[in-house]
Amino acid sequence: MPKDAQAQAQQAPEKKGEEIKDPRLDAIRKGIEEEKKKRYGIIDELKVLRKKVGFKKAEQSAILKLLETNKEQEKKIGYLLRLKEKLEFKISTEASTLDAEKDLIRKINEVNEELDRAIKKKRLARRAELLSSDIEELNKKIEEKEKLVKESEKKLDELYDNLREILGKKRNKQKEKRSPPKEQKISLADIAVIKEKKNKNENINANGDENNNASNDEEAVN
Repeated sequence: MPKDAQAQAQQAPEKKGEEIKDPRLDAIRKGIEEEKKKRYGIIDELKVLRKKVGFKKAEQSAILKLLETNKEQEKKIGYLLRLKEKLEFKISTEASTLDAEKDLIRKINEVNEELDRAIKKKRLARRAELLSSDIEELNKKIEEKEKLVKESEKKLDELYDNLREILGKKRNKQKEKRSPPKEQKISLADIAVIKEKKNKNENINANGDENNNASNDEEAVN
């Protein structure tokens, strides 16, 4: 077995043991897995927040369209309440004819309808304001989560850089330990020796052929 092959065979188990026992690799890989798990959790929270924002925006848009269609000038709720009280008091205290009482009841019903529309519109406008506030709060939370995701990605980049650095150093060491195969260089002296050996072999073969021919001739004579 060549010396280079023996050296490589001896070095192989040492390199393998070095990779397994390296505590930095285990710590970095564990840190990467934990950070990835943390990042996925933040991303899931982001998805939930964004869905909430989408629902609230859709509701707000529907309310604003409804308010836009009912844009006619509505009387204020306070005024309508006072008017209703005044009409009801008039019915209960003032002596009037049946037709006059029916007219007052009709007016009260009209006021109630206007009051109902005004209250609904007020509630819708208030709901739209609350939705704006909720959306703003959710967007703040989304920004915070996005910052956490970026921080997590930065940390992961650092961990991967450390991992590549360690593995890169090991690869470089292995390349340094690996010696290139030696080229067989033949000098002029080696060529002369080879030619000399070749000539000797040719002379020996020639002498052997002559001896064989002589013996054959003697047998023929006998």
